[in-house]
Amino acid sequence: MAKVVSLEHLPDDTVRGLVEHIATNLRQADIDEIQASVGGEPAEAVRQSVACSTRCWVGLDRTGLPVVLFGVAPSVIAGVGQPWLVATDASGRERVAFARLSRPYAEEMLEVYPVLTNFVDVRNEAALDWLVWAGFRFIDADPRHGPEKRPFIQFSRSR
Repeated sequence: MAKVVSLEHLPDDTVRGLVEHIATNLRQADIDEIQASVGGEPAEAVRQSVACSTRCWVGLDRTGLPVVLFGVAPSVIAGVGQPWLVATDASGRERVAFARLSRPYAEEMLEVYPVLTNFVDVRNEAALDWLVWAGFRFIDADPRHGPEKRPFIQFSRSR
């Protein structure tokens, strides 16, 4: 992956374009996970995730194409952040490079929230791999998560 860029350092119109590109080109595993966990339109869920996040980054491939979008949003519990990540099919070409870059961004999330936790669809193998690379641990299973009542795993990381 050529680089990861914080959305907070980019002009609003650039952010909108990057988010729209990823939101409308999601890999199937992310579409399935969004529909299973919250329902509704996956592209709109991505837009809302960006809008409510405290920190958010875009991963650009070697050509400058946006392929990964991730961030951390506040939980209803004080001091707890909810990390999330979505990607396009093109992210597979940069999977190892992106994985190597992941840990520092998880550390940056921990600077804002001393505890990070969320749920991941057990079918989303790429997301599970990313969580391991980023230093998260799996702590609990929810066999009937979200509107589709599918198996999800809770993950966590703390300072």
